[in-house]
Amino acid sequence: MPPVPIPTALNVPLALPAAGVGPRLLAWLLDTLIAIAYLIGVIWLFGTLGVRLGWATYTLIVYLPVVCYHLVSEIVLGGRSIGKMALSLRVVRLDGSAPGLGDYLLRWLLRIVEILALSGVGAIIAVAVTQRGQRLGDLAAGTTVVRTKQRTRLADTIYSRLGEQHTPAFPEVEFLSDADVQTVRDVLTRLRTDGRRGRDGRAGQVDQIARRAKGAIERKLGIEPVAMPPEAFLQRIVKDYNAVLDTYVFEPERLRV
Repeated sequence: MPPVPIPTALNVPLALPAAGVGPRLLAWLLDTLIAIAYLIGVIWLFGTLGVRLGWATYTLIVYLPVVCYHLVSEIVLGGRSIGKMALSLRVVRLDGSAPGLGDYLLRWLLRIVEILALSGVGAIIAVAVTQRGQRLGDLAAGTTVVRTKQRTRLADTIYSRLGEQHTPAFPEVEFLSDADVQTVRDVLTRLRTDGRRGRDGRAGQVDQIARRAKGAIERKLGIEPVAMPPEAFLQRIVKDYNAVLDTYVFEPERLRV
């Protein structure tokens, strides 16, 4: 499945993979178990307490939360349900931006149709055969579900202290934000995985992202284009940023006023 571009601090879109049938089905099963547990718990509680409710009140308290579970959780949790959170999944628009209320509502309405009319089979088939893993609700709303968790080493965190004396080649990195440097880290991670392996034929796309990231950093630092390969330049930027942080953290008298 083609990845979905996600905007970053440097306006360099990083692509996240669309979730396949397996992760989405597991997330749905977990959410279903949560809904069943809620139903059993509420019915047991009312039965134990001997509470008798009218049909309208019973429906409002017992069934409405289950029916609206996905809609409310995705709105409140930013495109995630509890099941999606457990599987590191998130609903996004195809341009990588956050869906709006109308998008969530459309996905929810068509979810009901998919379950009632097609017993959920149509949703599974649609996710399996569409280019970006979209069920009918996603197709109508222009959304999909992406996997947000990437394998990250300790060395891929924003800051890691250098074990040796390091003189920054680009002292201007002090003007970068943590979000900027995290974007650079993410690009380097993608280069190390998709770029070098050429996984899913995406090596060329990742190289292009690295070149865009290099250009964005050069413009933000106000320097002329550097005659270095994008990956080597980005690695140097991270090292220089760590060196500057070392100076500020361990030599506080040198902090800018």
